[in-house]
Amino acid sequence: MANLPSYYLHLMTYIQDLGITDTEYVSLVTQGYDPLLETQLIHNHGAKPAQARKVARFLKLLHRQPQTEVEWQELITAWEETWEM
Repeated sequence: MANLPSYYLHLMTYIQDLGITDTEYVSLVTQGYDPLLETQLIHNHGAKPAQARKVARFLKLLHRQPQTEVEWQELITAWEETWEM
């Protein structure tokens, strides 16, 4: 666990029921989604599920700190999709 960014370490300090299986969770994470953050946005901030998914994806991309042109474009696209609503 020492190689994980601190962002993920604090998320691992407690278990939260997301209403999905481990397999579904892994599938979402590998696609760039963060089910835990989405759940927190919905429950703690009143976001709608579609909005929470877009915001969580943008924040995850931003946290990665894009280095290449492709990564920057992915971040910009996520930003635009977040505010289309």
